[in-house]
Amino acid sequence: MEKLAGWVFTYNTMNKTWMATKRDNYFKLFSDIQSNKVIKSNSIDTLIYLIIKTDGKKSKLKEVLKNGKK
Repeated sequence: MEKLAGWVFTYNTMNKTWMATKRDNYFKLFSDIQSNKVIKSNSIDTLIYLIIKTDGKKSKLKEVLKNGKK
């Protein structure tokens, strides 16, 4: 769970999406949700899994999603 330290999560009720970013980029959750610093998922559990598995690195995220690795 220490890999979740420093992450900020929010839920967008309009499009039913969970979003997360590192604390340094928290403002992007409210002003630039299309940023590559913001990770999105319909499920909080999936979002947490991906952050723990990849530390939120986009290159690793793409690989995990592409291969369906668990």
